[in-house]
Amino acid sequence: MNKIKAVIFDFFEVIHTDMYQSWLHEHGYERKGNFEEYANTLDAGGISQGQFFQNLSDVSGQTEEHIREYFSEAGHIDFAMIDLIREIHLNYPTALLSNAGGEFLRPLLDKFDIPELFNEIVISSEVGFIKPSPEIFTHVLEKLSVQANEAAFIDDNSANTASATRMGIQAIQYTGDISKLRLDLEDIGIKLK
Repeated sequence: MNKIKAVIFDFFEVIHTDMYQSWLHEHGYERKGNFEEYANTLDAGGISQGQFFQNLSDVSGQTEEHIREYFSEAGHIDFAMIDLIREIHLNYPTALLSNAGGEFLRPLLDKFDIPELFNEIVISSEVGFIKPSPEIFTHVLEKLSVQANEAAFIDDNSANTASATRMGIQAIQYTGDISKLRLDLEDIGIKLK
């Protein structure tokens, strides 16, 4: 096993609640059909955040204002994860790799001073590729100047971790148990305090 030289983190459901998943669940929807298509188009940079909210309003019957309000208030950050990333960042270059609309995610990152924790921030809508496509992983590896087998990747989505693993990245699926994540990181050679 190669020595890990950089660590890549997903954002939603790793560092912060996925407000879209929460909204879907609370209103009895699933991320299928239009709900999948709208999110993927937003994540790929095909529509603006405003158009995304308008699309959700059109199919759900809720006002765009109500949906915006939900997205701005529903989420919360995992400060224990922030502490872990800060700890890792002392010894390794780190990157954030998120499927999201940049105009929504960037202000959220700034609100919690998250950019200071990462050497690179790659947001799908800004690069035109979405996880689990190999292209977005290649892009973040190039930004970090590391080979696939020199990177670790943490994501809650099994399709994303499987894609990263196929490329040779040391991928860990995060299940919400930060103690287990610490052990998993140490198992692949990540030096923690």
